[in-house]
Amino acid sequence: MNRQVRPADFATPVSPWRALIQRAGAGMVTIGVIAVAVLIGLALWNSPLVQGDDTKDGSPDQTQAGEQDTLLWVRTNLSTGKAEGLTLFGKSSDLGTQVLFIPTGVYSLIPGIGTDQLGNASQYGGAELMAAAVENLMGIHLDTVVSASSEDIAAWIQAGGGVQVDVPTTLTSRSGSDGTRKIIDSGDQFMTGPEVMGYLSLIQQGETEIDTFTRREVVWKALAKVLAKEDVAKTVLGDQPPHLTIDRDTALVRPILSSLAEERTTYSVLPVKPVGNRSGEETHYSPDWTAIRTMTERRWAGSLPEGSTGAARPIQILNGVGEPGVGQKVDARLAGLNLRVVVSENADTFSRQTTEVVVYADDAQTRKLGEEIVAKLGVGRLVKSTQPQSVVDVSIVVGADFLAAEAQRAAEAEAAAKAEQERQAAEAAAAAQAAQTPPVAPADVQPGAPTPPAGEPGSEPGTPGAPEAPGDAPAQAPAQPGPAPTPGGPDAASPAAPGTP
Repeated sequence: MNRQVRPADFATPVSPWRALIQRAGAGMVTIGVIAVAVLIGLALWNSPLVQGDDTKDGSPDQTQAGEQDTLLWVRTNLSTGKAEGLTLFGKSSDLGTQVLFIPTGVYSLIPGIGTDQLGNASQYGGAELMAAAVENLMGIHLDTVVSASSEDIAAWIQAGGGVQVDVPTTLTSRSGSDGTRKIIDSGDQFMTGPEVMGYLSLIQQGETEIDTFTRREVVWKALAKVLAKEDVAKTVLGDQPPHLTIDRDTALVRPILSSLAEERTTYSVLPVKPVGNRSGEETHYSPDWTAIRTMTERRWAGSLPEGSTGAARPIQILNGVGEPGVGQKVDARLAGLNLRVVVSENADTFSRQTTEVVVYADDAQTRKLGEEIVAKLGVGRLVKSTQPQSVVDVSIVVGADFLAAEAQRAAEAEAAAKAEQERQAAEAAAAAQAAQTPPVAPADVQPGAPTPPAGEPGSEPGTPGAPEAPGDAPAQAPAQPGPAPTPGGPDAASPAAPGTP
């Protein structure tokens, strides 16, 4: 899918101070909207599922936990490519399985794009950009990403034979003369794949996206029972799961989703704050950064970059070459560092030749971070700014050398992949040829050749008539004059001498 060109990709170059003002202004818009909403008396939304850092269930603090396998499930609109549902799964031996529902309407910085609703990331750059945006939002690493349209997920559920869903409340929509029409009855009932997706996608009048998350929890709990069956899991979670597109580590899909049937499975919602719009409906959200940090440290610490401590360091990426999406490429190179891209904007010019990593503090930790960023990028130079500021810790001004390095790395990766394909093809051809070629017997024991009797040439050494060691006597006795006639006449077959073809 071709990524749509966003205005930020080709905006008129701005000065560093103007870029800073624009960056700060983008965040101030969201903050301002929240402030206005509070001032007009908009009550903050509250839901029993929004308990990202709740540990009342007795779960241990995962800050001491080991590794955690993560999977991002992206449900997209078939026509637009925009995400309609985001669910994050985490599996660890310490906390069991974590299930986190992420509102697609939350405003967050999308690497290479700018601040936008998170659900638009898949529309701009597919599952990989969505993964980068979620990683940037939460400061964690994702091991695998599963994406599919609502129609494909319906077919995937149907491939497993459907599911038994316990609907907690009757769902209705406004229609007909009385203004109300029943859609789905409450109670335990069987649903086909399309019926499940209809249940998930239905939004009643006055409902927000987060209000529908309880239905998503009901469906995943029902699916957990189905996926626990070996025959079903083998069908829909095998090496090639039907109707699903998997990026990164495909081997983790089955163990993570199958773990939903375990007792230690916790469902929660990403901590956010509502942003009111003109109609007063809570359809958009801003991240609750304090609550997100607490939640991450407690329940997702096993997915934090290795060696990361404390909050992620804020950075900005400035496009100094004018190429769309360069911020996403830089973000991908910085994988493994505990960073959060808070600004992705244009530099003061598009003619930058050398990438600069600008740090604003002179302490050893910040200098080390700058050096690590330069090492990750593979190009550029470290620069100490004489004008400190409090928005970000590091600015990366992308130059042409980064694009050249990316092109070189891509060429090397392509050459390596081609060489590997050729190697595998050669091995396969050699194996096929070996399978078709009959085994060859040793030259001195041809099939059908008689064993030389003792005392004749070719018999065991040390017996009468056996040839002496090299350098002593001739290896073969002189031919006898006039060999005896072969029984059966001159056309009859005779046994070949040892070693004779």
